[in-house]
Amino acid sequence: MRRLAFGPEEQFVRDLGLYASIFTVPNRLNLDYSGRLFSAPGTIAGVYSARQNREARALMFFDGDFGDCDYRDVGAQKQFVRQRFAGQGWHVPQILADMEFAPDFYFDTISQVVIERWSRGRVALLGDAAHCASPLSGMGTGMAVVGAYVLAQELNASPDNRQAAFANYQRRLQPFVDASQTLAHKAVGGFVPKSKFSIWMRNLMMKLLPLLPVEAMLKETYAAANAISI
Repeated sequence: MRRLAFGPEEQFVRDLGLYASIFTVPNRLNLDYSGRLFSAPGTIAGVYSARQNREARALMFFDGDFGDCDYRDVGAQKQFVRQRFAGQGWHVPQILADMEFAPDFYFDTISQVVIERWSRGRVALLGDAAHCASPLSGMGTGMAVVGAYVLAQELNASPDNRQAAFANYQRRLQPFVDASQTLAHKAVGGFVPKSKFSIWMRNLMMKLLPLLPVEAMLKETYAAANAISI
């Protein structure tokens, strides 16, 4: 729908320099409603339990350059993942082996969507279609649900003036979106550190979290989450 009303997605998608791959694997680590992560420079591999611990999901985040390969070429995507995680320790070799037999396989860039106007004619965009902040923001579901609520409010307030409703919807939601997208930009380096020292620093900060004031650590997240009043 967005392509039909607004044009090709290349106009709006802004890559953040990372890729993600997620797929189902056996729960070999016997995870009990929990997960584990392993970092190497430029990559992070993880497994978390799913389906009442009957299975697990592998998640791989990494930097690199996949080029202009066909997004439908699953074989090329898997090969890219294998190359990027080759030679790593922990359970990574087993995860890569299980990837070949996964009943599902997701691969995509970590990207944001930036569109100057979220409406055109009778069409208004919601959620990721309008303003994806990427998984790194942690705000995608919130923006989608709050956005739908705000749009419904404005359409109810201006039932005979759709363009005014669309404009007010974006005006009210834009600060929330901007703050959420900024969170993702700031999270890129910390989520997937590019050096052993950066990994060490990230891990140290995680260990210190219980000793630090939560309000100070999450100040920007709180500010983004409260950047709109409904």
